[in-house]
Amino acid sequence: MEDFYCPSPWTGGFFTYNEQKACCGHRSVPITSPVKFISGNYVLDKAYYGSYLKDVKHGIISGNLDQNCQHCKTTESNGNRSLRHTFIEQAKHLGIAEVRDPDAPTVPQAIEVRLSNLCNFKCRMCFPMYSSLLDMEVSENPQLKKWYMDTDVGKQHSGQELFDDLITLIPNLKWINLTGGEPMILPAVMDLIDAIVDQGYSSGMSLQITTNCSTVHPRMLEQFTKFKAVQLTLSLDGIGTVAEYIRHGTIWNRVSKNVERYGQLSVENPWMIHTNVNIALSAYAVLEIDKLIDYVCDTRVKYGTLMHTVLPISRSFAGQHMHPTALTGQARQRAIASIEKAVAIIDRRILSTLDKIDDAVHIKSQLIGLCELLKTEPENRSNWEKFKLFTQEMDQIRGENFSSVFGFEL
Repeated sequence: MEDFYCPSPWTGGFFTYNEQKACCGHRSVPITSPVKFISGNYVLDKAYYGSYLKDVKHGIISGNLDQNCQHCKTTESNGNRSLRHTFIEQAKHLGIAEVRDPDAPTVPQAIEVRLSNLCNFKCRMCFPMYSSLLDMEVSENPQLKKWYMDTDVGKQHSGQELFDDLITLIPNLKWINLTGGEPMILPAVMDLIDAIVDQGYSSGMSLQITTNCSTVHPRMLEQFTKFKAVQLTLSLDGIGTVAEYIRHGTIWNRVSKNVERYGQLSVENPWMIHTNVNIALSAYAVLEIDKLIDYVCDTRVKYGTLMHTVLPISRSFAGQHMHPTALTGQARQRAIASIEKAVAIIDRRILSTLDKIDDAVHIKSQLIGLCELLKTEPENRSNWEKFKLFTQEMDQIRGENFSSVFGFEL
């Protein structure tokens, strides 16, 4: 039997204001308490949820993977990096011991937390449950509801139960990733960071913050220096007008200045604070990925910023119309050309000097894999028409224009 071990169900977790998961790529249990989720002490439809975490663990050990774990296996079989790879490397880096007993309890040591969907952006590839502004836009324009699984969410914030549960988990934590919404504008994120520091656990804990770079929280930056390590993940899907189009709410001059500020912070604290860039490759972003990669290479030279992840967005989660393979004809050829330029930039600016830089090697491999997919996967006219309709509806509502940004008509 092939070994397909993943540590997340035993030592990880994805905890939010309205759902709990084994990891961010797994199906959710709609309760607000991580502690009840971990213990299985909740009452839901057993026919659907079963003994959630226990079932996931048994599936991994027996090789009888559920469809969510199978997604990682399929990703890897296509030659791409999966979430499982990330979790395994993270556990080794943090010194988290392997647990392979399917009946062993879950003891979270590396978790991702979403305390609210409060956000000042409404990105085209995002979802109402993760952006309060996008949720408001969809609610005010009902024709958009067909594009989303979750609508009319409103502004969601963590209740006291979630916050109290997280406080009880702090002593065992070695790593926590705080996302949103936008963490830099969430009071609860600051409160949780303060609690970790006040309890005296920050010096032994690594902290990750994923931010859209729209703002900087000075007091949060001060608290960063009290952690063992801090990773600032900067979400960028384009530069200039492309960034402003994809990630609506972006003011590029402000975002780029904040990227510089975060980069400088890492230079001033080289053993403690690190920056990296996360790119969600939607059907939009892939059209000018070369320009973004060139920009990221600039920040790498100045500040040592790494290219953390460049992955196509999930077809099943975001919809086939947002995946790069939705592109056809001229648009697909434009994407292929942009990816090939991006690969050449990585070779010229990074790998020609030092060829064993893991992040650049991984990114290059992911881009080559996507390029091959665009060259070989048959065009799907239905997905292309959906992409065009989605784009046209968003453009009309937001007063934007695809062709003025990307230089060609849909």
